[in-house]
Amino acid sequence: MSDRIPAEIWIGGKIAASLVPGLCAAIADEGICLEWGDARVRPAGADDLTDAMKENAQGVRLLWFCDDEASYGEFDVLEPFLQKNDIPFTVQSG
Repeated sequence: MSDRIPAEIWIGGKIAASLVPGLCAAIADEGICLEWGDARVRPAGADDLTDAMKENAQGVRLLWFCDDEASYGEFDVLEPFLQKNDIPFTVQSG
């Protein structure tokens, strides 16, 4: 049994159109939300990803998702996809 820890992920950088379907699938498989305590999001394309954009503390608009119960505060499906495709991201967990 894993420890469940609230976590958020900020995803930035230019994302090639060819990676959007895979990114959407990874987000859906991860079972993450657009707001704390909200329903899981299942983006179907680039337009749906636009809904997930928020300004960070520096005023830069990035993709943002959260999970109230991330396994060990990590995103086991999404993080490997982002690393494999050289898409920058930051994870914060409590």
